[in-house]
Amino acid sequence: MIIIYLFGIFVFIFCIYYHYTYTSYIELFYDDLTHFQRGIKAYLCVSLNLDHVDQHTIEFFENKLKKVIPNNDVFYFEKTHYNNKIKRISNLNIKQRYKDLTLNGYQEINNLDLIHKTYDSKQLISIVLNKKNKTITCCFNHGIMDGVGIIKLISKIIETKNKKTRKIPIFKFNIIILIYSFIKLILNYNRLKNIKHTPVLYNNSENSTIYSLNVDICDINNIKNLNNCSFNAAIQAYIFNYIKDYSKKYNIVTLIAGEKKKNYFNSVGSIPYSINFDKLNDSLANTIDLNFYKNDFLAPISLNKRIISLFKKKYSNNVDILFSGLPFSKNDLYLNNSLVNYHKVFIPYHLAPMYVFSCKMKDKIFFSIGVRDKNLNKFLEKYKWHIIN
Repeated sequence: MIIIYLFGIFVFIFCIYYHYTYTSYIELFYDDLTHFQRGIKAYLCVSLNLDHVDQHTIEFFENKLKKVIPNNDVFYFEKTHYNNKIKRISNLNIKQRYKDLTLNGYQEINNLDLIHKTYDSKQLISIVLNKKNKTITCCFNHGIMDGVGIIKLISKIIETKNKKTRKIPIFKFNIIILIYSFIKLILNYNRLKNIKHTPVLYNNSENSTIYSLNVDICDINNIKNLNNCSFNAAIQAYIFNYIKDYSKKYNIVTLIAGEKKKNYFNSVGSIPYSINFDKLNDSLANTIDLNFYKNDFLAPISLNKRIISLFKKKYSNNVDILFSGLPFSKNDLYLNNSLVNYHKVFIPYHLAPMYVFSCKMKDKIFFSIGVRDKNLNKFLEKYKWHIIN
């Protein structure tokens, strides 16, 4: 009886020790918390198509992921029963973490299926190599990672032959830049009030229809060179050529990647502007550039979590289109000897009526375009874009 009693005390002490030694809780704030509290709607998939998947590819993927796991905290995050906290497991059981992250070798039917499978598990992230579909797909909760984070993570598994990765441009700011931005905000307040506040696009479908298309980079460079504009403006002008006949006015927000702060997983700012195709005084691309230039002082302000949280609820419903884009690689990417030939983002629960993500890989631009406006979806049917499932 005494032995059983002592054993019970030992188990109790061990459980307390294990809980505090191997588990730590992380409280989420601002954008991280906003995404996380959306539940399953916080999940999205980034998928890369491969030209082939054989046994060598599978073995390479397993060995590579097991090497990457210990050096990335995100692979140790799990859900808790709190709606504002996640936990980090410190137990370095690589084999078990590999099984958890790959959902025990699960082969998803499609992206939505993988979102549901990942959500139903304890995981906030999964990464699956699908033999039949010839894809490697990372499904993750937006609360624990942004676009820059996922590209950096995938780049540790998918590599170029020369092992060189593309440096992602990050907006850096300090208190001096922030003060300067506030001064410009005061001086330009009346002009900013004139940004159109009535949206023309609506979230009137439960899930987004997500289209994918790829464009030769020379097509974008032709727009850039012809108009002497920025690459971002050329990208947006390319997309607007498809939808300018649907509406003459749009409210636009361009997302920018900001310098990562220690306590936050998402570091994204924004530059808003409105466009009216009936009142263009210059080319479309140059007009977009001019709006960037006039409103770029808002980027440091929007990157400040405390400040932007005061304005988000008031203005977030006025956005028609969100533009976001990041470079991935200047060279071909490989998983062992399997060539990456397509990039797709599946984000069915985005908040804006239209979301456009562009990814630059070598000589291609891959667009993933999500639309939640039913009427716009009908308008886009004539283009016969490929729909991501």
